[in-house]
Amino acid sequence: MRTDFSSMTREILNAYDISEATLAKMLGISQPRVHRIKKGDVKDPAFSVGKAINRLYDDRPMVTE
Repeated sequence: MRTDFSSMTREILNAYDISEATLAKMLGISQPRVHRIKKGDVKDPAFSVGKAINRLYDDRPMVTE
């Protein structure tokens, strides 16, 4: 399981084109918690959250520019 949750969270938000609030609902956590993970303030989220971030990261659509 990857553990760079900050960059993974930013990539998920970009790839799915969703807000922090939407991602929070998907993960079952608060929007401020998503923001802290994205900023890198939370380096070790709960196992279930980390697992869900990894799943979303692995399943993310490829962003074309």
